[in-house]
Amino acid sequence: MEALRLRIEARRCLEEERGEQRDHWIQSNRYYYDRVKRILRYIIEPGKRVLEVRCQTGHLLDAVEPGFGMGVEISAKLVALATAKYPHLRFVQADPENLELDEQFDYIIVSHIFDTVDLLAVLERVRRCCRPSTRIIIYSYNYLWEPLLELASHLGLRAPLSEPSWLTESDIAGFLGLAGFEAIRTHRRLLFPKWFPLLASFLNDFVAFLPGFRRLSMLEMIVARPKPKRPVAPDVSVSVIIPCRNERDNIAPAVERIPDMGWN
Repeated sequence: MEALRLRIEARRCLEEERGEQRDHWIQSNRYYYDRVKRILRYIIEPGKRVLEVRCQTGHLLDAVEPGFGMGVEISAKLVALATAKYPHLRFVQADPENLELDEQFDYIIVSHIFDTVDLLAVLERVRRCCRPSTRIIIYSYNYLWEPLLELASHLGLRAPLSEPSWLTESDIAGFLGLAGFEAIRTHRRLLFPKWFPLLASFLNDFVAFLPGFRRLSMLEMIVARPKPKRPVAPDVSVSVIIPCRNERDNIAPAVERIPDMGWN
């Protein structure tokens, strides 16, 4: 437990240090994030109650136009930035692994799972915020892109990663199942995350939808729902009635008087 606490604290300190730069990275990769927002708006209806765990500066939460939106971040600096930028939304500082909310939502977005210390604990916490109709959206990267994304971080093309945990789609589905969810759909997008005239549109709007190529897409949005609770079987009592001796004596003669119906 102490090792887990230290990892969580190290993650928070890193986010505090680079909080001011977060919007810079978002703007530097605006084409990519615009595509992410497009997928989220396709999944999430406007005007709903939406929770985003690891919301950073709140730009994705704002993009889905919630009727009531709440964002959770581990960094006080990021919460302050998000609150100043989107005052119509609510932001709270909390560790996702220890999240305590007395709210229920129509949609829950779990972002940055590669930077999450204990994904199962997070999913178990957000399960408490679900209605039977709630949809949970896991925003993740295809693990096949790990070498390219780490190279991009070293080259200064994206924010540096902090001890990332690369999970396969099967890994995520397993964690969902343990937390009481079932995956119902996966949206795979983006073969080319940077804007380049004609090439980006050709690869992302045509090639990325072809069989085989979809599995190579960088972005994965896994949509899941709470598993329906199994009905509890009612208590059933069984009574065994054994006739008394006098009753058995009365039954025997009656059996003997049954006429032969020719069944033998």
